Amino acid sequence: MKIPYTHAVACIALILPLFATSLLVQAGEVALIVKTDQPGGRLLVKLVTEADGGDFPGGDGIRQRSPVPPGARSVAFSFPGLAAGRYALAVIHDLDGDGGLTQNLLKIPTEPYGFSNNARGMFGPPEFTAAAFSVPAEGEVAVEVTLK
Repeated sequence: MKIPYTHAVACIALILPLFATSLLVQAGEVALIVKTDQPGGRLLVKLVTEADGGDFPGGDGIRQRSPVPPGARSVAFSFPGLAAGRYALAVIHDLDGDGGLTQNLLKIPTEPYGFSNNARGMFGPPEFTAAAFSVPAEGEVAVEVTLK
């Protein structure tokens, strides 16, 4: 007995969303809250994997941008669909709109910045291990970064 083409397509249309939903459930997510004292400008956020960690906060990573609304003291970001593993976040509050971290002649940042775990380096950014956190195969990890 042959199944008509329209019936086969209908069956696939019913089954495919169930399969896709099960794939989405098996991914981790990072819910990031960035706290800042200065309104205006843009927040530049980069999520770096452990594989890119040797070049932290450089490397490829997943990038997001968001304007800081007037009067806002925090801005939320979401990174869904992540594989289980160790990640770290770097955040810049780009007040002057140049797309990066502005520094003075001594290479000291003049714009607010921060890292996951509120990690700090002695002279420069922290090591990946200081800013790293684990993302499980399923579920959400809440991370808060306070800019300084």
